[in-house]
Amino acid sequence: MPYFYKMKFKKIEGSSGITVYFEHLPDVRSVSMSWTMFVGSADDESVGSPGLYHWFEHVPFRGTSKYPGGYTDTKGYISRHGGSVGAYTSTHATTYHAHVPVSIWREALSTITDLMAQPLMTDTAIYAERDIILQEITRKKASLRSFVTYELPGIIWKGHPFGHPVLGNEKSLASMNPSILRKAQEYNYDRSRCALFVSGNLDEKKLLSELDTLVPLIQKRGLSPRHSAASYGVLPVWQRGVVTSIKTEHELSIVLVLFPIADKMSLKERFRRSLVEHIFGFGGLDSPLYKVLREERKLVYSAEIIANEVPGGGYWGFYAETRPEDMNATISAIKDLIQNPEIISEDRLNTVKAGLRGSFDIRPIDPDKHRSYTVQRVINTGIAYSDEEYLNSIDSIRIEEIREAIQKIDPNDAHIVIFRKAL
Repeated sequence: MPYFYKMKFKKIEGSSGITVYFEHLPDVRSVSMSWTMFVGSADDESVGSPGLYHWFEHVPFRGTSKYPGGYTDTKGYISRHGGSVGAYTSTHATTYHAHVPVSIWREALSTITDLMAQPLMTDTAIYAERDIILQEITRKKASLRSFVTYELPGIIWKGHPFGHPVLGNEKSLASMNPSILRKAQEYNYDRSRCALFVSGNLDEKKLLSELDTLVPLIQKRGLSPRHSAASYGVLPVWQRGVVTSIKTEHELSIVLVLFPIADKMSLKERFRRSLVEHIFGFGGLDSPLYKVLREERKLVYSAEIIANEVPGGGYWGFYAETRPEDMNATISAIKDLIQNPEIISEDRLNTVKAGLRGSFDIRPIDPDKHRSYTVQRVINTGIAYSDEEYLNSIDSIRIEEIREAIQKIDPNDAHIVIFRKAL
């Protein structure tokens, strides 16, 4: 059988107008599926306090109308057959997912549908999951990298719906009660705000037939439709030239040199920005980023390019782990790298393009990863673009476009964020 395959999902209008993104993979023995509700932590304060929708996402696993027996019912059956089921919340979406052998795909689809649509939301379940989330927050703060992701939204987007951790915090969770949690579904979950993603060895007609029996379980409240991430208003003014220093208990320091992402980019503009990021970071230890920061200047063990795109814009930039005494030198090295004309060459661009295509060529078929990647593509862009569409677009971008884009990167526009040990 062919072991490698480029992802391509088909968009189908399913029962009652629900959008289905479907990929048939005849040479695998599993099915990955998920419901994505385009509601996330940015909606928290429309109902309660920070952390509300992540908390809400946890509770259904304690019992639903069809599967009232808690974890034994919602997770046990699937895990006993070798599969997995779970959920996660992001800034602007919540996803309930399962990856199972083909033999139990109907049971898995029924389970994730009930998790999304019919949670029991008992007081006992709600308080039990709050205790679990408090432990999750403690764990998040224990790792410096995780602590950075926990704190960064409040630094970049303070006062905006994106500007609090998805998990919330101890104070915000304590401020909410079961009554508020039950309103979370009523206020923002709706049949017009979700999409189904399926990848694997499954017949399309059978899937749509089964969907017809499950759609009536999904609430229809007449809320405003969402078919991708919703807009939450203009982002805060970019903190150009600002240096933000956060004290931690960790020995290591982390330096972020971040730049804004423009709003309302076309798909090709997004791909071009992605290619610019790859010019700096693609190739690992052979990349310009590592050659300068690690090999030439011996400032870091680990560095990478990061990006976070949200409705209204976002940020991208450089992430480096370094010693406290090397923070300023690391910042200088990143600025020198940005302004170094030698990295903008036809050879480098061709190397990156060939490397990207090669990385797709050698990627094994994995229904669960295919589904997960496509969920993210739809959340970020509203389009389930295929691998080939991405690669063909990347191939069409000329060196002049990349040179112009990199020359426009002004180190003075950076918001520098430093996480360092308190002295």
